[in-house]
Amino acid sequence: MWPALIPGKTYLASGFLKPRKGDVIIFRNPKNSDEVLVKRIVDGQDHGYKVDGTVSWASSSNDFGRVPRECVRGKILGLTMFSRFDILCA
Repeated sequence: MWPALIPGKTYLASGFLKPRKGDVIIFRNPKNSDEVLVKRIVDGQDHGYKVDGTVSWASSSNDFGRVPRECVRGKILGLTMFSRFDILCA
């Protein structure tokens, strides 16, 4: 399975929209706040999101637990025309 996001491409993210199941989110790793991850939501509940990578070898909630809502920085909206930044957060 190929990654959903392509290295070198630029994606626009927004912290203003509520993430839902199936959305790709940007978040701080709950076990290492210096690490920022991008994963797809597979389940969302009051106490956080269960996330999974888009490739079989990627880390997931099985490795670091559910992602608390306060760790989420935003959700990916779509492709942009920018070339100098990897991910932009609005």
